[in-house]
Amino acid sequence: MRHLLCFLAGFFLIGFGPLKVAAQKSDYIKNLTTKANQGDTSAQNNLGLCYRDGKQGVAQDYYQAAFWFSKAAEQGYADAQNDLGVCYYNGQGVAQDYSKAVYWYTKAAEQGNKYAQSNLGGCYQSGQGVAKDFSKAVYWYTKAAEQGNAWSQYNLGNCYEYGVGVRQDYSQVKKWYTKAAANGNTDAKKRIEGLQERKLKSQGYSDVTVLKKNGSTYYKVCNGGLYGLLSAEGKVIIPTEMEDLKEAGGGYLKFKVNGFWGVMNYQGTTIIPSSRGYTSIGNYISSQKSFPYTMLGYKGECDYTGKELSRIKTATPQQQAKTTSQTSTTSNQQNTQTQQRQPVPMQVWAQCASCLGSGLCHICHGGRGQLRDGSCFVCGYSGRCTYCAGQGGHYEIVYQ
Repeated sequence: MRHLLCFLAGFFLIGFGPLKVAAQKSDYIKNLTTKANQGDTSAQNNLGLCYRDGKQGVAQDYYQAAFWFSKAAEQGYADAQNDLGVCYYNGQGVAQDYSKAVYWYTKAAEQGNKYAQSNLGGCYQSGQGVAKDFSKAVYWYTKAAEQGNAWSQYNLGNCYEYGVGVRQDYSQVKKWYTKAAANGNTDAKKRIEGLQERKLKSQGYSDVTVLKKNGSTYYKVCNGGLYGLLSAEGKVIIPTEMEDLKEAGGGYLKFKVNGFWGVMNYQGTTIIPSSRGYTSIGNYISSQKSFPYTMLGYKGECDYTGKELSRIKTATPQQQAKTTSQTSTTSNQQNTQTQQRQPVPMQVWAQCASCLGSGLCHICHGGRGQLRDGSCFVCGYSGRCTYCAGQGGHYEIVYQ
């Protein structure tokens, strides 16, 4: 019976039973194992990788992987030291232990292993296995990033963007995100896309809107309720002094200052100054190459150089109000013929809506018709407001 058991044991061991897989190991694994048993650190580490990843005909076995990594790591082999650190960090083949992971990462990092340097930087940033230290995290990220490690390049860019362990520096942010993206890091590619917007917001702008014209990028920004325009590089084109700023079509922008509208191009050159007193400006009409506008008592059009093409007189708000009042009074008189009463007149002082109480012409502002682009024909060269005769207001009769 004893001889039968021995025969059966030998039967299974040589590969005809449950140990058949072991007997079918590739020549590569056999040779690697032989060298590893002889103390070859490279073979020990490579054998550990085969067991870790389940490659070259061996089943995945984290215990065997950690065993062979430790053999090479104890002999000072940097790659194995990093791989063993990963085992301790993830608890693969050994009990999870962040402090031991840091120990082996440090051994490898000090020998220049870029993967260990990146892993060590992550531990210092998160405080796993070591006291949190952002400056040391940046130090090790930089070491790995300079050797082309994409994750360290991304993490270093992140540190510079948010001022973690280093002073905020957007030139460095762009540099390291760009390098990481070039090395295939998809997260870095996403961060580059909105980088300038985030930079502008970090500078205190409450709102940032991207404007694209003729292949160029611009940023409409808001600061304290006032708007301006910046170039793609952040250079100021229009200072944040505008009450409003809108696209006007045709490569133009409408802006509002002191309640009146004007037009600029994307280079910041004024086409129609707000000092003309336009209360509204429509979008550019490409077929007519003009902007429609309205102002108190008038409406018309300007061309793309700012020259007035037409002007038509319209009813002022006071005249419209008076007409509405008269129409309403007539209607009331017709509806209350049986109950007529004597209207009571009352004088009310109303500020002039044209000059806003200044008494000056809203075109030349009292300059007696002297304008940069010609003479003022609205006030007849008097410099006085034509609606209140320079009084800043007028008396109206309102019936109670």
